[in-house]
Amino acid sequence: MDYRKRRILKILLFIAAIAAVLAAVLWNLPERQAESSGFAMDTLISVKLYGGKDPEASLTPVISLFSDTEQTISRYDADSDISKLNRGETLAPEEWFMTLLEKNLEIREETEGLFDPACGPLVDLWNIGSGSERVPEASEIADALEQISGSSILISGDTVSFGPGTIADLGASGKGAVLDRIRGYLEGTDLRGAVVSAGGSVLLYGSRKGKRPFTVAVRDPDGGVSDYLGILKLSGCFVSTSGDYERYFTAGGKRYHHILSAKDGCPADTGLRSVTVVCEDGALSDILSTAVFLSGKERGLRLLEAHQAEGVLVSDDGTVTVTQGLSSRFDLTADGYTLKIYEGIHETR
Repeated sequence: MDYRKRRILKILLFIAAIAAVLAAVLWNLPERQAESSGFAMDTLISVKLYGGKDPEASLTPVISLFSDTEQTISRYDADSDISKLNRGETLAPEEWFMTLLEKNLEIREETEGLFDPACGPLVDLWNIGSGSERVPEASEIADALEQISGSSILISGDTVSFGPGTIADLGASGKGAVLDRIRGYLEGTDLRGAVVSAGGSVLLYGSRKGKRPFTVAVRDPDGGVSDYLGILKLSGCFVSTSGDYERYFTAGGKRYHHILSAKDGCPADTGLRSVTVVCEDGALSDILSTAVFLSGKERGLRLLEAHQAEGVLVSDDGTVTVTQGLSSRFDLTADGYTLKIYEGIHETR
């Protein structure tokens, strides 16, 4: 080999060595991240974005989707779409809002009215979480139930209208809906992963560095805010939890929680303390967590199965029922509970 070839070979080897060192340095550089937290849609929200060239640039669009969704579905905003519909107007809303209504109506039918998006009269009657809660008279509950039974949500083509006296409340699906919209936005970015939470609903987008799953803590219904029942390890999905510990008040020595049955007009008493649902649809995970709680364990598990969703159901007897698809992804960490795997649902994730 002549001198010129040896020199070229040395240069190439040197460049390769420098490239290897540079790659190792870049591999170990801290990943770009951006995060924000605040209050929206009547709950605490948190946004954590990972990877990409500039994750900070995506914070504002994500946060704006919270405010935009709230301005559409909030009953406390007189100019929102839901307020206009409740006043009897006919609208041609955005597609995502139409889809949200359709999902609510689907679960109303499947639960035979236990879950009902037109539950506004009951929500207003109990007023749980307002600071002025009270136990209504039986006659007041009967009037509210009559109003709900006579309600109607009419979808015709691209327009929506509500029948007379209908007062819809989308509090059981709105947080999941905004997470659906956020996922749609994230799919158009170069971000590798994200964790976005709104109250009891969480979006897990992509994965952590090294393709590791995210960890989601399931709260212990008998504990405080930082007391966990167990840990879920998941990627690329939505997680929503409904529990009797979230909002409640005590009167006459009895505890009344906010998950109201549209059948008897009272807080649901189905033997469940909390329900966590995992699926590929944000609004559906949010709706199902409430619908399963209202349905009770047996009917609730069948409802999950019908929608190929997975769940963690905590019963008041201390049993924690986990669907088969989560059996290898859930670790029970709290004492005093018994773990049971429900095998009626085959692994879907």
